[in-house]
Amino acid sequence: MRASRVAIFPVLLHQATGSYAIAGLAAAAQSLATGGGGIVVGHLADRGNIRPVGVLMAAANATAVVGSR
Repeated sequence: MRASRVAIFPVLLHQATGSYAIAGLAAAAQSLATGGGGIVVGHLADRGNIRPVGVLMAAANATAVVGSR
């Protein structure tokens, strides 16, 4: 499901802006953030208990979704 959301993101952004360059840059930024964030979250989860990391990431995700609307 996540891969399909990433794949459709540039298409929707192109429709909104009319620019393939902006859509490509935004998709690249999203991919880099996902990759970098995954490394950090994985490291934190491996160092201790996974539950507090999961709760923190769920709260951060909810904040990002609410803040983007």
